[in-house]
Amino acid sequence: MASDVEKSHGPTFSSLMNISSRKEHSLIRKVTASSPVELGALVIGSAVYEVFMDMPECNDLNGAMAALKRKQARLPPGRALRWMNQNLAIKQEEDKSQLMESRDMGLFLSRCPISVLSNAVFKPFLPIVRKFLLNRLFLFTNKNRLYKHLPEFPSEKQLPAVVNALGPMEQLVKNYPHLARMKHEMIFNIMDFTIKYCMDWICELLLLRCNSDGKVEYYCPPVDQKSQKRECCSEKKPKQPKKSRKSSVRKEKKIQSKADGDDSGWETQTMTNSSSSSSCNLEDLKNEPLKKVAKIEVIELNDEEEGKAEQPMQPSSSGVVASSQQKAEAQQSAPQQAPQDLASPDAQTPIPVPAYSMIHDDWSDMLTMALTDPSLPSHYKTMIHCLIASNRDMKNMIVMMRTQQS
Repeated sequence: MASDVEKSHGPTFSSLMNISSRKEHSLIRKVTASSPVELGALVIGSAVYEVFMDMPECNDLNGAMAALKRKQARLPPGRALRWMNQNLAIKQEEDKSQLMESRDMGLFLSRCPISVLSNAVFKPFLPIVRKFLLNRLFLFTNKNRLYKHLPEFPSEKQLPAVVNALGPMEQLVKNYPHLARMKHEMIFNIMDFTIKYCMDWICELLLLRCNSDGKVEYYCPPVDQKSQKRECCSEKKPKQPKKSRKSSVRKEKKIQSKADGDDSGWETQTMTNSSSSSSCNLEDLKNEPLKKVAKIEVIELNDEEEGKAEQPMQPSSSGVVASSQQKAEAQQSAPQQAPQDLASPDAQTPIPVPAYSMIHDDWSDMLTMALTDPSLPSHYKTMIHCLIASNRDMKNMIVMMRTQQS
């Protein structure tokens, strides 16, 4: 319950500014760099995923995480900024950023983060989170947190099938209290991830400022500033030999198409009234060292192809050693198998997810023995896994309490 209390407290203005300046800690970056399996563990919680990975509904969870990665890849920051400047009813001021109101923020949330999260796992949580953030964002000041508790969860009937796979909450509370606690933790983690993901979109693309009263205001950076600064920089460069009009037009089209598809330019700017003169502009932030972050591959799928791609392959989580050996064998056999790989790029077999614990402790041998016993029914294996997970949580809580007392 200590983790629930910690998560239920919303971010402060300084923490949001820290996310804006250090974007590698953003959930948007983690979605880009993580695999569907790693992303599923991040959404529902690693302890819950350790038990949930043995259930057949885990394939649906991994498919939803793969869809989340694809939808985020199709909405690069440049495209999102252009859409905002063209469609939001923002107060435009000369040589200044554009102040956003509640209606503009609602359209931004629906277009960017909520449209990316629109799948079977997050769908019941999205209208609750949108209403919750619109009520809190425009009451937010630099002296308090954004919120002190999470909003109410969806009803039992509205919960996704992935969550209800554990069973009705009333029966779990009476007969299987450990599974009831696990289901509550899963719902809590999904709600927390949804809110933080929306807030990271705000920190990534919008400008956050405080007025004289300490109230936080949100601004949309105009796209025109970037084009004007590029023109000024091009005038300072040495003159080059004149080219024909057709070649210059072709070159401009190539540069424009490359800029539209570039996903590594997550740009944003955050400042306060006291330090507005020393804050960075969008052109300076473009040169930040974001090359270390893995680029998002923009995948254009038809409706039929997207339906087939909803079930991704489950990568093995057996460890770094196995993956390194597979890479070494693949590199040795690459020259011989190169023509075959080019001929059949989709000829890959799914790697099954291992049914044993990734944590090695006093219960690992017993858990492995129970999960690998073919004569033991599957529901007994799940119960044993839940009991061991509960014992590990109790052990961690005891260690934490001892460290706090000392």
